[in-house]
Amino acid sequence: MKKRLENLLIELWAGIIVEYSMDLMKNKVVFLVDTLDNGILTKYEAVFEEIFCLCYIREPNLSGEYVPFEEGDICEMVSIHFSPEGLGKEEPSEWDMSYVNQYNQFANFAIELLDSSMLYIGSKYITINGERFETDSLAK
Repeated sequence: MKKRLENLLIELWAGIIVEYSMDLMKNKVVFLVDTLDNGILTKYEAVFEEIFCLCYIREPNLSGEYVPFEEGDICEMVSIHFSPEGLGKEEPSEWDMSYVNQYNQFANFAIELLDSSMLYIGSKYITINGERFETDSLAK
């Protein structure tokens, strides 16, 4: 199952994100991605469910500017990686507020976007074109 998921994720590489939605109340993120390989257009729906970690990091361009997206801009999913054990601990330990330190999570997906940004998602399930994977079971 883990190998099948990895193969599906590789198929998403260099795909164009044509639509996305984030429903934080339902702990769900959905990407509609189009890929073009040897002249063949393939459409994908990647659904992350039971989200427990979500982090978006955007780096400035080479001039040090954050260029805003404009209507009609494309968003390329440069790569997407899965790590069953988690990608690293998200721990706001440098914060003064002690209650914040209870929020420690591991993202298990890293999505590199064309605009020099990263999206880290921790989810219990991912479904790609109807094929569902439970991420916890892949860590064993």
